[in-house]
Amino acid sequence: MIEVQSGPLAARTRARYALFLEADERAARPLHKQRAGMEAWLCTILKNLGGEKAEARAPFLMAAAEGVLLHRITINPEAPIEESVALAVDATLAQA
Repeated sequence: MIEVQSGPLAARTRARYALFLEADERAARPLHKQRAGMEAWLCTILKNLGGEKAEARAPFLMAAAEGVLLHRITINPEAPIEESVALAVDATLAQA
């Protein structure tokens, strides 16, 4: 998903970020609703992988992925994805 959002759909990703930054609360509601849906989907995946703290840690994983995505669309379009996401997933699923 990060590769597609920072490659073929990079213009759309930039537009989404612009909407988040410029929208007032009313205009941003659909964006927040979409994000909540993504977070719920991610929580389900994390629970299926044994993530006992999925609800508490899903926002961290989403933030890490957004960071990689932002880096790719602003700094380095070829920045590696897999290792960064793997580290974030490992941290999310850690039993500490």
